[in-house]
Amino acid sequence: MQRTERMTQIASPFAETGAAAGSRPAGQHAPFVARGRREARRQQPLRVLLVEDSPLLVQRIAELVGDLPNIRLVGTAGSEAEAVGRLQGDDVDVVILDLQLHTGSGFGVLRALQGRQHRAAPAVVVFTNFAIGAYRDTALSLGARHFLDKSRDYARLPAVLQELSESVQ
Repeated sequence: MQRTERMTQIASPFAETGAAAGSRPAGQHAPFVARGRREARRQQPLRVLLVEDSPLLVQRIAELVGDLPNIRLVGTAGSEAEAVGRLQGDDVDVVILDLQLHTGSGFGVLRALQGRQHRAAPAVVVFTNFAIGAYRDTALSLGARHFLDKSRDYARLPAVLQELSESVQ
């Protein structure tokens, strides 16, 4: 018997043998075709876009994201216009978004994401030095999933990204 034939017989214990497709011994289930698709999708890294105008923070967050399993930083943007442009062309799962940018604001990016009609908007993690209640309420009302303070919540960012990696994909 050839190796491939033997592997097919081993890998497919419920191969058609003339019996009806649905007739399997009680308690035995069909092979998990859907499970393979889920596992393959989970193996793709979570794609993250960082919108931040501080070169130092871009470097630190890039290093932090680079150390996380199954998460990949696919790009950065330093202004509202650059972020909106990247989000129109790139396939991104998560945006880490600063609210106060040198040119434009994170709120403008959130509004642009609300206007997307051809694709679902990525999950947004607002990461700001201006963690005041009014900003938090506005960001959440515009669709942000998380609102983190850079000075207090930096250590929480990896856990938030890991959580999103599990829930978004």
